[in-house]
Amino acid sequence: MVKRFLKALQRAFARPSGEAASAHLAWFYIRCAKCGTIFRVGVNMRTDVMNNYADPGSNMPAYSLKKDAMDSRCFNPIRIAVDYDHQMCELNREIQGGEFATQEQYEAAQAAQK
Repeated sequence: MVKRFLKALQRAFARPSGEAASAHLAWFYIRCAKCGTIFRVGVNMRTDVMNNYADPGSNMPAYSLKKDAMDSRCFNPIRIAVDYDHQMCELNREIQGGEFATQEQYEAAQAAQK
């Protein structure tokens, strides 16, 4: 009985792995404005995005993301702000302290470091 209870607790608080975890993960690729380092920041679209409780017909974004990031070279603080509609399609994005990069730029930078 105790074992079953502990197994149930473990399942309830376990983090998803594999496809379940990556299905809700989005990556933002960023170039630091100070040192030029390109890095990526993972965003959990279930927990990091705020619901704005906007009506479907309104001009307000339905969801918002505000994320702070920092590269590992110069520790320059970078702030990301993204707005989404009801279908979680991106409406606009802003960044302070850096600029958005592409996945290809990130992968090329990673390959150059090896």
